[in-house]
Amino acid sequence: MLVIVCIAGLALLFAGDTAWICDEPRLIQNALMANGNGVLVTHGLMGTQGTYYGPLVTWVYQVYLAISLNLVLLVLLRSLAMLTLTAGALWIIARSMQVRTVGFAVALFSPFFWLYSRQIWDNSFCIPLAAWAVGGYSLFLTRKPRTGLGVCVLSCGALLLTHLMAVPIIVAIALHAILTQRAKLLQARWWAIGGIAVIVAIGSGYWPVLLRGLQSGPPLQMPGADALIFTLKGGDWFGGVAFARIVGQEWLAAGSSILHATLMAGGVVHGLVLLGFALAAYRVTKVLKRQVAATVADHLAGICLLTLLIQFLYYGSRNAIGHVHYYNASWIVYAVLICMAITWMWSWRVGRWAAIAVIGMAVCTLAGLVLQIHRTGGTRSLTYGPTLENQIEVAMALNQLPAGTSLIPLVPDIARLPQRIIVLQKLLRSEGVPQGRMPQPRAAYIVYSSPSPADGRIEVVLDWGGDAPNLIPRR
Repeated sequence: MLVIVCIAGLALLFAGDTAWICDEPRLIQNALMANGNGVLVTHGLMGTQGTYYGPLVTWVYQVYLAISLNLVLLVLLRSLAMLTLTAGALWIIARSMQVRTVGFAVALFSPFFWLYSRQIWDNSFCIPLAAWAVGGYSLFLTRKPRTGLGVCVLSCGALLLTHLMAVPIIVAIALHAILTQRAKLLQARWWAIGGIAVIVAIGSGYWPVLLRGLQSGPPLQMPGADALIFTLKGGDWFGGVAFARIVGQEWLAAGSSILHATLMAGGVVHGLVLLGFALAAYRVTKVLKRQVAATVADHLAGICLLTLLIQFLYYGSRNAIGHVHYYNASWIVYAVLICMAITWMWSWRVGRWAAIAVIGMAVCTLAGLVLQIHRTGGTRSLTYGPTLENQIEVAMALNQLPAGTSLIPLVPDIARLPQRIIVLQKLLRSEGVPQGRMPQPRAAYIVYSSPSPADGRIEVVLDWGGDAPNLIPRR
């Protein structure tokens, strides 16, 4: 596992190359405003279902911004925490299940884990929290029932204070514990009660907001075939096929043929998910028929199947399907299924080499993405765009201009979401970065730095009224 984590540390390179789009500026802005007012927020951002998300992520950013306003450092610290916390939970799960740790390598090398571990977003906090919910429960099932249950309850509570997409895995764990582990629950009841009391107290300002949002939410619908397909396509989170929608086809087409090939070939993880699903169903069936005594691996297999069933009903009834980030709370279920599949394959030489090939391909994909994003300064897609570091450069250049300068964004996505630059300008002013005293130009334009559709960099061009605009020199 240590070797896997060290290789996955590629995610720590070029921290400033992360995306900075819409929700991230809003989260940082809300945290800044709350700090300015000397209060903790009571809720997070408004979700697509008419309900406010939990305040936990904004609290974390409030604490950080009270110490530092350096967003690139925040990305670095966030990536390091996400990697170590998630890897630690996976190691505990693997030991409890007695499966091969290498089976979780595909998860840590996932392009989506790389993306979301860096992005200053609320949704992605579900990734390590869901891992620790399952990791804590696996400890509960084995040698440390009290500590494990406490960790599980606190993780589930933190999930609720982060994002409601965590409901399926929370309900699945709760149902499994009530139906199969009543004796252990009674033994460790005070740890559970204590954990619940802590979560209720911490979120006391949020629970009324949540209840009001649930009462006024959109009408539910019957889950259909689309929801079923989405439930079975959790492999998208681990492969590269769906990642093309993040970076954009033009950016991908202009990249190396090797990166394009490995991204597309990453679709093989769907086969691993389906194999793991079949193995989990087989194990649960044998336990239900009382043919074997249930092991930790059998119990977690049951939780995986139960989570997918609840996710199908929960997501399908709300039409919350079609986006890979919707797996950020249930990804751990698919990771366990993949690990079960790789552990089973490891028994045969051919299967072992096939698993190694899949893992090697994931490493190549991750390395290719890191290097190409850095080389192109981001992408021109709305779902990635110019890198955070590049947008900080632009905000710094704009801060050199006198107040009242006419700003004309010729980059469509900046024109559509100008807040991403505005928040950075405010941060730079708060950080005490010296403001410029330039003469006032006729206009300032935000443009792409290159005519190449694969280059995501942007810059500021000044129009002094002459024949050609002049570039603001970069610092």
